[in-house]
Amino acid sequence: MIYPKAGDFLEQKIQIQKDFFSSFVFPKKFIQSNEKRDFFAKVKFTINKDNSISDIIVKIEFKNQKNEKCYNLIADQITEFIEHAEWTAAVSNGIKVNSNFDINFYN
Repeated sequence: MIYPKAGDFLEQKIQIQKDFFSSFVFPKKFIQSNEKRDFFAKVKFTINKDNSISDIIVKIEFKNQKNEKCYNLIADQITEFIEHAEWTAAVSNGIKVNSNFDINFYN
């Protein structure tokens, strides 16, 4: 388990989503639709063997292209969440190792 707030390995990504959206705030100029999935963010990063985070890459696609103006505001919230979550390094054969992690965020 690399996200210790989750109950088990399979629920990690669900718990990460819940934790992120519990503090997420849509930018003031963001145009929300009545449906879900106003944006879809693909995030990749490395969890280092010392539990630190590096190489964060955030790519966001918007349902409404007018929301592109909010790209940096949303990417910054995602990056801040990733940097401050309590990640635990992966372990291989009893040794902590660097690992790549992918997660998608969508409302």
